Amino acid sequence: MRLLKTPIQERIPGVEFTEHLCKRAAYEGWSIWLIGGKPGVAETAAEVLKSKYPGLIIAGTNDGYFAADQSDGICNDIASSGAKILFAGLGVPKQEYWLDENLKKTGVIVGMGIGGSMDVLSGNLARAPRIWQKLYLEWLYRTIQEPWRWKRIAKLPLFVFYVLLTALHIDNFDPGDSSDSYE
Repeated sequence: MRLLKTPIQERIPGVEFTEHLCKRAAYEGWSIWLIGGKPGVAETAAEVLKSKYPGLIIAGTNDGYFAADQSDGICNDIASSGAKILFAGLGVPKQEYWLDENLKKTGVIVGMGIGGSMDVLSGNLARAPRIWQKLYLEWLYRTIQEPWRWKRIAKLPLFVFYVLLTALHIDNFDPGDSSDSYE
C-alpha cells in the first residue's frame, strides 16, 4: 500500500474484525448466520462465539460442503431466519462468488467472506503468537499449520510484480474509469 501511496489506518485481521462484529451484534441484538468449513466447524464456531459474547444470537449455521443446486435452499433458510449478518467461510474466491450471487436472496444486511477464520473461531486452528502478528508473519504461521497453502504463497511474486507495474504507472489500470470492462 505504501508503494501505491494509499494510506491505511490500521491492519485488522479478518478473525479480529469478525469478533468485533459479533461483539457489536450481541450488544445490538443482531442475529448472525455462519456458513462454511467442514461439517461441524460452523456449529462449533457458533458455540464459541455465543460463550464469548453473551446475548449473541446465532440464527443458523451450515457447513461449506454443499452442491451448487442447494444454494437457493440455504438462502431461503437464511432469509427466513431473519439473520442480519452472514459470515461466509467458503474459501477464496468461492465465498466472494457465492456472496455476489446469493447475498440479495439471503436478506441479510451484511455479508462478509471470512475465509479460514471459521477454523480459528472454532478452535480447530490456533492464531499465530503475538510476535508473529506484530511482525506481519501471521500468514507464514498459518501456512506452516496448513502446508497446502504454499501453492497460494507461490503466486505472491506475480502479485508483487503487478503492484510494481501499478506503482510505476506501467499498467493499464485507470482509477477514474468506472466501466466494468477490463481490457
